[in-house]
Formats: sequence, C-alpha cells, structure tokens
Amino acid sequence: MEPFIRVVLLLLFVTSRHSLCERISYDGDIVITIDALEGDERLGTVLDIFNKHIPLQEQDVWKEPSTTQPGFFRLPLKYKTDVLNSLDSADIAYSVKIEDIGRLIRKAEEENEAIKAQRNGISRNIVGTFPRLDEVIEWMNNISIQYPELASTFSIGNTAFGRPQQVLKLGLNGGNKWRVWVDAAMHAREWLSPTTAIYITDQLIQGYANGDPEIINFLTVLDFHILIISNPDGYEYTHTDDRLWRKNRRPTTDTCTGVDLNRNFAFQWGGTGASPAPCDNTYMGPYAASEREVVNIVNYVLPEASKYIWYMAYHTWGKQFFTRWDYTGSEVPPDHDELLNLAQRTVDAIVAVNGEFYEAGTAPNLMYTFSGSSSDWSRGTANIKYPYLVELRDDGTYGFVAPPEEIIPCGAENWAGAQVILREIVANYGATPPPSD
Repeated sequence: MEPFIRVVLLLLFVTSRHSLCERISYDGDIVITIDALEGDERLGTVLDIFNKHIPLQEQDVWKEPSTTQPGFFRLPLKYKTDVLNSLDSADIAYSVKIEDIGRLIRKAEEENEAIKAQRNGISRNIVGTFPRLDEVIEWMNNISIQYPELASTFSIGNTAFGRPQQVLKLGLNGGNKWRVWVDAAMHAREWLSPTTAIYITDQLIQGYANGDPEIINFLTVLDFHILIISNPDGYEYTHTDDRLWRKNRRPTTDTCTGVDLNRNFAFQWGGTGASPAPCDNTYMGPYAASEREVVNIVNYVLPEASKYIWYMAYHTWGKQFFTRWDYTGSEVPPDHDELLNLAQRTVDAIVAVNGEFYEAGTAPNLMYTFSGSSSDWSRGTANIKYPYLVELRDDGTYGFVAPPEEIIPCGAENWAGAQVILREIVANYGATPPPSD
C-alpha cells in the first residue's frame, strides 16, 4: 500500500473512531499545586510518583515545579487517591487549586454559548467569545470584505486533516514595509491566546475605522500577519472531543496522537523540555519541523524573514513575558538587555490596565526550559529583532479553562502592552524601510 494511502486511511480511522465516542469528561479531576522543591532529588520523587500511578498518555503537567516555582498537576479522578497518598507518604506538601475541572469546563462553555445566543446570529463579531475555527475564518473574511483597502485573508497551508492555517493581513498603502508576525493557539487548549489575538486585531481595525491617528500610523508603517489559530486540528478537537488536548492531531504511533508544535521548530530541536515519547504532551516529533503546521509557518515567514521586525507568540497561562532564550538559561542574545528593557516596559503597561502582575525575563528563569519553540526559532533562525512569547492569564485559578469573563480584560491589558512595542518599533525603524526584495 502506498504511504500516502496508509496515512489517509489512518486519519479516517482516527476520525471515525472519535466520532463514535462521547466527549472526554473531567468530572472529579482536580489540579494540585506542589511548592517549589529544593534539589533535583525531591523533584525526581514527585515525577516518580506520577509515573508510578498515572500512564504517560494520561499525565497532564500544567506547570512543572522547579526550585523557585510551584508545580501544577491535573490528577484524574481514578488516580487521585493513590497519588495523594504517595505524596503524603513522601512528605511532599501540596494543595488543591481546582476542585473539579469538569465543573469549570461546563460553566465556561455554557457562559460562552449564552453570549453567542444573546447575539442571536445578528452580529458576526466574535470578540469576547471563544469561537470555533469556522467562526474565526468567517470573521476574517468579513473584515477583508468590509475593509478591502486594509485587510486580506488567505491560507498559508493545510494541516494533516486538511484544515487551513488562515492568516489575516492588515496594513495600509502597500510597498516595502516592516512586518509583524502574531501567532496564537499553537497549543490547542489555550483558548485565551486566540481570543487575545482577536482582541488586538479588532483594536487595530476599530482604530482604523475611527480614524485614530496613531493606529493609522502603525498600519502605514507596518504590515501585520496574524495567525489566530496555529493548530486548527487540535483547536477544533478541544471543542468537539477533549477540552484539554494540547498537541496537533496527526497520529504518530498506533496508540499515540499528536506532536507539540512548540517543541517542533528546527532551532535547538530535541533539547531540554522536549520529550521523545510520542504519548507525552511535550512530544517533539520524530524530527525537526516534522509537522505541516510548523512547515507552513516556516515556509511563509523565512523567505522574507529580513522584513519581519516583531514575532509575537501568545500562550497561556502564568502571566509571564519571555525574552530569549527558551532552550537555555545560561545564554542570552547579545541585545538581551535592550529586549528585556522593552519587555519590562511592556509588562508595566499590561499591569497598569487591570493590576494583573506579569513578569518579564527568560523562560528558564521564570518558568522552565523548553526547546524547539517558535519564538526561539524566530530569533535563532529567522533573526527577527523583537522575538517574544507571552504566557497570558492567570495564576492557576482557572489555568487552561478560563471563563469568557476573562477574555476582554486579558485582551485589553495585552493590547496596552502591544502598543508599547509598536511605538518602539515605529520610533526606531519607522523612517528606515526593511531590505528590499
């Protein structure tokens, strides 16, 4: 049998199998926090306990613990008692952060549907909701129709299941201009990341429509290339089958599905924080850039990388604004002081909106080390001047299952932060065009 036919049949099998299953329930699952651990031995004890009681494909580390930061772990109901007893026996202190994830999921989704129902199909505006992929694409199409002088939308390529990675491009006057790249929903369950990208996109559109001179200047100096749903297959799967799915949906073995797209980029691929185990949530893939979603982004950005001035990746959660690098805590780019200064000013603007405290710094210092990320690739390979990744709200109260009431505040504070970076770019590069073709 030809390889292509085998892949198609496997995809059809996976699709049909899941269509017969009910949506995965998280009723009774809890999230626990474990305080920062002194020494690798204590961390090893915690991981040994989880490995003993929970199969790899059912393990879900929301935040890894370190010597400075607490860890967050989801405990499935059927393993909860055994894990907690083992933690008690090992004298590992913990606390319950979320009592019932299933209840939070239902509440958030009921509220989301209520908001959509209130609009009663009259308004196609998706701002302030958790939209489906088709709603996002329809919204982008409508924007390009309403503002043809400002917006256009197109696919940069399809996924293994044939869904498009749809980009919205915003900019005025054309010509040789600096470009901004935005991506969100690289991890499927991080629903606040696409809603934040949508909010910021809408602020640019409304500013243009209302004649805001600063926003018109942003759009005149810069072209924005916005990929709201980087992982369409995984994102749709969180709406239909499994709210907490993280990876893409390409089958990788007979029993495992998906690759962590933010461990699959071909810069420092396969290093710390990226798993070689196909069933792991942080599976890095069989080789660098093995996934269509990653290849599509690389093939779109890299040929004209010299024109991109800012690469912004939106993720959740933790309220952290990362400079480079993600893959190591022992090195930083030569201009890191400049990048950190801008990141800190960005964070200050974010905090000023709602009082939500964000930190600025590298991922290894603030959270943990991870390799193969899009943001590291954006500087390490594409050499983009301003390469950032932000972990949006919250502190773990909701984690990945934030309710709709968080959408607008999160978007507003990060729009304030985005404006700081945009002003910096315009001030430093507005009078100097990028290299010509």
